[in-house]
Amino acid sequence: MLDADEAAAFRGVGRLNIAGARFCTATLISPVVVVTAAHCLYHPRTGARVADDELRFVAGYRVREWAAVRRVTATAVDPAYAFEARATYAGVGADLAIGRLDRPVPESVLPFATGDIADGPPLSIVSYAQDRPNAPSIETPCAIVERTGDLVFALDCGVNFGASGSPLFQGEGGELRLVGVVSAMGRLIRPPVDVTFGRVLGDLAPLIAGLTEIPPAEALSPRPRP
Repeated sequence: MLDADEAAAFRGVGRLNIAGARFCTATLISPVVVVTAAHCLYHPRTGARVADDELRFVAGYRVREWAAVRRVTATAVDPAYAFEARATYAGVGADLAIGRLDRPVPESVLPFATGDIADGPPLSIVSYAQDRPNAPSIETPCAIVERTGDLVFALDCGVNFGASGSPLFQGEGGELRLVGVVSAMGRLIRPPVDVTFGRVLGDLAPLIAGLTEIPPAEALSPRPRP
């Protein structure tokens, strides 16, 4: 679990509460836009889409404290995504969604810049999970052990249920960039190792364009981090 000082740097990561029954993790990329996994927006048994008004983003949630609570008023899912009960490589490659909040978060809650995965800087996952639902935890350093196509990666860092939608960060301190989103737990055959599968962030502009009433400049320009 992140201590209080560590958690302050990740207030832009929050718990996405879904229909009052379950949760995923989501990350701010602007004061009014969050990124998560697409499958979080579907009922795990019926495959029905969850109504936007049943989604709540709790920024910086830690031990009964939080930086902001916002309703989600609109969502957009990767057009290639189709809900499946079991994760597949194709599903992971499209497992990305964004949501628009009902109003901006406070200025003290800093969104994260986005970018592509590069060689060199360390990778880390910040997540909530069923075994620690009241505080975020960080897994670092993480290494990519497999890439499938342009969009799917497998990491040697472990996660648990509830971590879906968690951010994959690259860099350190004020240079942190959001470069991917956690999709599923799995196991590679060769080498035999438990891994975390995720979707490379890629170009979010088409998804953001699907959220009405958000000027692209606002959605793509987070406040600078210290």
